[in-house]
Amino acid sequence: MIHEVLHPGSMKPIILFVLNVFLLVSACQKEVLTEGEKTAKIVQAVIQDNSITKANLYVGNARQQYDVPFSIEGGFLIFRNASPNEYYNLAKLIRFDIAPNVANGPKVIQFYF
Repeated sequence: MIHEVLHPGSMKPIILFVLNVFLLVSACQKEVLTEGEKTAKIVQAVIQDNSITKANLYVGNARQQYDVPFSIEGGFLIFRNASPNEYYNLAKLIRFDIAPNVANGPKVIQFYF
């Protein structure tokens, strides 16, 4: 049997190689988004393009929220007007549309879950 003794100086190329492979692999990875996050990006673009700050929320056939401020974080729609905050997973969003508010006020976005 042949035994090789590694000297501290001989590990440096191996460590550099492993580090370079790790950096290359991590730099090439694509951002992986959940369905809720994908929907959030679409909704946020519509909100920004139309300067929308308020929303209506429908769950099934019942209106749950009307003309209230909201935010989107990650893949969730958040209504902060109630305590505790109400969170809705945008992966479960059926559809959304834009509508004029009462008495020709600013547009609102309507979410249907």
